Amino acid sequence: MTAAQPVLRALSRDPQFHLVIAGSILTGVLLWWWLPAGFARTIAAEPLRLVGFLLLYPLFEEWLFRGVLQGTLLQRPWGQQRRAGISVANLLTSLAFVLLHFINHPPLWALSVLVPSLVLGYFRERHDSLVPPLLLHPFFNLVYLVAGMAPG
Repeated sequence: MTAAQPVLRALSRDPQFHLVIAGSILTGVLLWWWLPAGFARTIAAEPLRLVGFLLLYPLFEEWLFRGVLQGTLLQRPWGQQRRAGISVANLLTSLAFVLLHFINHPPLWALSVLVPSLVLGYFRERHDSLVPPLLLHPFFNLVYLVAGMAPG
């Protein structure tokens, strides 16, 4: 049995995880109508960019933000304090994540990653594992990519 198997089993039984998946799909449908038609075609057209967008960036970002940064902050008593179910560690990590996205994204797009980042951090803490964010982040990006492929 691998270390990930118990977490995967727990995720398969976690109603909150299922709600996030369903909510992500619903968000994708709404984005399909709201976003400019075909804006993501340039990502899909370049194989290296596509692999980076769907796998490399999400996996590296989760290791760095949820693994290293949030993991370090959770070792501090103040980092474990919670307000409305969100730890200080998760909030600070998510704010850093948003700041990173200001580098390559317009301000509203950069700010739009706050809620997904809080969700990723929540599941990292809920299951005490990087497996949930390592699964969710590429899925979030895939939903965003498909929504951006709307015909124009």
